[in-house]
Amino acid sequence: QDGSNEPFEIPGNPAFPELLPALSFEGNDGGFDWQSITPRVGLTYALGEERKTLLRASFSQFADQLSTTELIRSNPLGDAYAYLTFEDENGDSMWQENERIDDLIDWANFDPTDPSATVSPNRTDPGLDAPLTSEFIIGAEHSVVPEFVVGSNVTYRQTNDWMEERDLVVGSDGATRVATMDDYVEDGFTAIVLPGGGSHTQQLYALDPSLNYSGGTLLVNGDRDVEYLGGTLNFVKRLSNQWMMRGYVSYADVQWNIPGSFFATTDPNNFSPLAADDDPYQTTQDDPGAIFLVPSTGSGAKDDVLIQSSWSYNLNGMYQVAPDRPWGFNVAANLYGREGYPLPYFNTETGADGRTRNIQITDAQDSFRVDDIFTLDGRLEKEFAATSDVGFTFSIDVFNILDEATELQRARQLNSGQPNYLRETLSPRVWRLGVRLNWR
Repeated sequence: QDGSNEPFEIPGNPAFPELLPALSFEGNDGGFDWQSITPRVGLTYALGEERKTLLRASFSQFADQLSTTELIRSNPLGDAYAYLTFEDENGDSMWQENERIDDLIDWANFDPTDPSATVSPNRTDPGLDAPLTSEFIIGAEHSVVPEFVVGSNVTYRQTNDWMEERDLVVGSDGATRVATMDDYVEDGFTAIVLPGGGSHTQQLYALDPSLNYSGGTLLVNGDRDVEYLGGTLNFVKRLSNQWMMRGYVSYADVQWNIPGSFFATTDPNNFSPLAADDDPYQTTQDDPGAIFLVPSTGSGAKDDVLIQSSWSYNLNGMYQVAPDRPWGFNVAANLYGREGYPLPYFNTETGADGRTRNIQITDAQDSFRVDDIFTLDGRLEKEFAATSDVGFTFSIDVFNILDEATELQRARQLNSGQPNYLRETLSPRVWRLGVRLNWR
């Protein structure tokens, strides 16, 4: 739509290739110079004459890697799309060339007033920097006896300069600028009955009708940061007296720090966090104090998993039964547990401005979670010597001994055809027989 809020008519009712025509592009540079200095330093100090206790401290910085996502933004031959309405004269819900296209309601990565332009509508801040993580670790390790060591560490980590995409809009004067929060108007509500009872209503917003999206965005470093504070207790019992064991327990708190200045140039809708492919710059993390979620990068059953556990633990060990006897064998077990991942439910809504948004409809991103995981695995193995240099190890592994059917993933869109649909559970008990050939 144009500034007058009248239907955007495409002159001559052209075929789609004329709206997104073929282009010839000679290339350009990325538009920014990305350089980072990342120092790292560590210190270890041994206490006492026997040096049974070690104290450790370290400081490190890590810069994000440059990906093609930051570069292809300036390529006018990149992905572009247009959403159009047309007069379906024969009622078959399919467009034919004789049917009039009368409204372009949304588009991205091209200029509909100049579709043959070889300049991308996207812009990148020439001072763009790599997101930078600063990490401090302090820890201690004590050898109770030579084969038994206990330790602990505390980690503080802060990540700054998160990259953000800011919408570019065109005003009635034809000038392109960054959209501000004041450029949006109220656009009704979305309401839903939540799993387990209760309801939630969320205000929606749409771009002011006097403005249009340009089809491009501005990529900049924002002023949000993420803080991590976590601790781990661990121990290792090395193999002696026919047995070994090791384990850990950890707890961590990871939160977004979002200043008020972030919202000045942000769509005021309460967006839901999405998987990495949907939101490469994490711009939908708009709740101050919200937990930090790591999006999955998988597909299929793993395409919409948001990873975050405040606590986890692991305990595993092995015991040698009669190792000096010909019939001796080894038995081992592994116990693992962690907090279930969050389920930030959302509704998908299309606003009056034609833009489709995924709106969070829970008070917090972790108001709902899948079940906590507790799983036990086991192993039985026996070694046979064929010759002095060649041997075989026969083993039986059992995964998920207790046959737990723990929920791992549910469909998060509640106004879809399958709201809260169970998409994945922990694999059932699995038996595995194995043979390993050893030689020297």
